[in-house]
Amino acid sequence: RDREGDALSGKRTLAVRLGVRGAQAEIAVLAIAPFALAALWLVRGRWLAFVLPIIALPLALRVIRSSQVDQGRALNRTLGTAAALHAAYGLLFSIGLLIPV
Repeated sequence: RDREGDALSGKRTLAVRLGVRGAQAEIAVLAIAPFALAALWLVRGRWLAFVLPIIALPLALRVIRSSQVDQGRALNRTLGTAAALHAAYGLLFSIGLLIPV
């Protein structure tokens, strides 16, 4: 959201270094990776740790979509959605690990 300002002030954040498309790809990978990695728990027989977090997948898709469409201050809302995704995924994943199946 503040990539242009960072570049003008000489900050070398990832968004500045990667550019717009690279930053959008980074957001997409980081939003989806936890869901893919949760599949590893299937091998250990902890299927709830994989299935429950899928409830948070719409939030991940919303973060990805808004990071590609919105610009500037509109991305502040995306930060809030990303925080909600982080909290929801963490809670659901933890519950999935704690419930013995």
